[in-house]
This record gives sequence, C-alpha cells and structure tokens, in this order.
Amino acid sequence: MKQKNERITSKQIHFANLVAEEGMSNTQAYIIAYNPSKNAKQKSIHEMACRVFANVKVQSRIRDLQCQIEQDKHMRAIRREEYVLTRLTEEAEYGDNANSRIRALELLGKTV
Repeated sequence: MKQKNERITSKQIHFANLVAEEGMSNTQAYIIAYNPSKNAKQKSIHEMACRVFANVKVQSRIRDLQCQIEQDKHMRAIRREEYVLTRLTEEAEYGDNANSRIRALELLGKTV
C-alpha cells in the first residue's frame, strides 16, 4: 500500500515536463519517460499513461509548469513592448528625417 506523503518520482517529473513543456500526449510522454518494454501492448501503455496523468502530484506539477510558461510568455511580451516603445520614442525624438519622426509618433499614438 502506498503512503500518502510519497514524493513525486523523477519519471513522473519527466512525464509532466514532456506534457507541459513539449505538448506531448500522455502516451508519447509515458513512452519517453518510462521506456516500457518492447513487448508492452499499446493498450497497456495507454492505460498506464492515463494513470500517471491522473496522479494528483503529476497534475499539480503540470499545472505549475504551465503557469510558469504563461508567466514567462507574459514577461517576454512586456519586455518586447517596452523595447518597441523605447525605440519608437528615440526615433520620434532623434530620427534622421521628418518622415521617420512623424511615422514613429503616429505609431506611438496608436499605442495610447
């Protein structure tokens, strides 16, 4: 009988990473993380993959990873936006010709 305070295993972590970060199906992730025998039936592999995926600790790890991925995407978008706005501001103030300064101001105006 398994204990309730059992930790997540390295294979479960690998499985969760493959599902959350690589977008693999449960079965694909199970095959890579657990390396089942060549004689294992596809149905058995699928059933075991579903069991691993249904594990509360694995689900929690997948959610944590997906949340971190979304936060990283959000931060990259914010940094990209700041970079573009900074460059447009520089172009609007110090551009070589009037047309590029006006265009930069126009684009900046669209962000407001």
